[in-house]
Amino acid sequence: MKLMYKIVLSILLFTSIPYISYSQDLIKVDTAITVSLENIRTNGRDREFTFDIYLLRRSGIWHLWENATFQMVFFTDTGKTTEIDYSNFDVFVDASSSEVLTIRDGSPAYSFHSKVLYDAQRPNMNRVKLMVLGPEEAIYSRLFEDNIKLKLCEVTLKANSMLVGPNDIPVTLDWKWYKNDSIYFQATAYTHIDSVNINPPEYVIVADNEDHIEIGWVTEYVVPPHTIPRMMLEYFEVEYTGNLNAVCRYSTLQEINNAGFVIKRARTTAEHFYKDESKEARDAKYHLLPDSIFNVVVGDYRLPQFASRMTGMLFSHTGKQYVPIPDTLDYRMVNYVYRLYYQEVGADPDVLKPLATTNLLTPNGVITQATAEPNPCAGKSKIRYTVDDDVFLTCEVFDQNGGSVKKLHDDVNGLLDMKYVPKGVYYADFEVSDLAVQGLYEVIFIAYPVNDKSVEISTATVKVQVIRGYSPN
Repeated sequence: MKLMYKIVLSILLFTSIPYISYSQDLIKVDTAITVSLENIRTNGRDREFTFDIYLLRRSGIWHLWENATFQMVFFTDTGKTTEIDYSNFDVFVDASSSEVLTIRDGSPAYSFHSKVLYDAQRPNMNRVKLMVLGPEEAIYSRLFEDNIKLKLCEVTLKANSMLVGPNDIPVTLDWKWYKNDSIYFQATAYTHIDSVNINPPEYVIVADNEDHIEIGWVTEYVVPPHTIPRMMLEYFEVEYTGNLNAVCRYSTLQEINNAGFVIKRARTTAEHFYKDESKEARDAKYHLLPDSIFNVVVGDYRLPQFASRMTGMLFSHTGKQYVPIPDTLDYRMVNYVYRLYYQEVGADPDVLKPLATTNLLTPNGVITQATAEPNPCAGKSKIRYTVDDDVFLTCEVFDQNGGSVKKLHDDVNGLLDMKYVPKGVYYADFEVSDLAVQGLYEVIFIAYPVNDKSVEISTATVKVQVIRGYSPN
């Protein structure tokens, strides 16, 4: 690997450039680059260990990064005393989000080569090796600006057997320098070329014509301290989707020792509905309700129909957004309270840990808003109406004598004559002919419940004043 600062060949043919030679002793005290391992995360469910490699230029004697060889070891304990069984893992490199890659002729100028090295007879040789090879011509290498940290790649160590248990997955890693009598080669190469420097010096720099410089001399290695994930929920919410149906959504930020989730619900009286408080304050009070009242199971990871959607990640630094869980309700105008639990690995089947609690008040009056704009009008107006549940809807216009004039259409459902209308907000066009008399017209909405005979017919009336020649301006 070369650490040579050189000028493009075509320039060298026509120009004699003096150069300054840096001795090995000088380079030893100069940190040329920082290589850091960041964003370490463990996915226990998928048996993966992932981290990112970042590069940071720390010296003025180079600005083009060429290539590197990295050697790493992985541990199953935070004290770094027990290495993993390397035969159980494969390594994968994802450079799709790399900030170092450059493109030449439509293809990446850098290539990544990774391998798990395992030798049962010589365990001191076990490690993961990553080589990054740059372009043949240094001018196509990645240009680094001063003190700008760039992501090189994402590396994932993945178990190749389902027999690998949660305790066999790495939780931290380190660089491998030596073990017993073995010394491992770690190196990186960078170059300085006048023609691509923002402020080119009047010389070419070489490092005593050395073929390569061991990065132990010129590179700072950074390994983040190991952090144990904890159970962190991003959100838990329940949405009414209409026709006595609801859906539960939840997502985690981190997970630890999590076998899976359980969702239960209960019905409460109005005294537990704190409508004048914020949702956060209301949920905090609902979370104080005893577990004993949550007697309806909405979803349980231990049941076959929910296993693929609600099984936890065991332990993870990143968490995940889980598949929504549907629920079918019994009554309208009832305050339902939902609680999200998780169960620790190996825990007693009856022991669940509550994570979050929230409520859902099912609607009763299915037409909650109906307004006309403009009103008064010269004969045309737009009526905005809201239905809080799925209904069969009729909308009819009556004149001031009580005679039926017409049935209205809306922007989505068409003619509103016993039309099935899902919950939502809609707009209907009110219009009477030029021959119609001016005066007060009534637009009457009549909503019939879809599948609940316990709910009475819901109505809403909008009075529209028609004045010929009227202009709202």
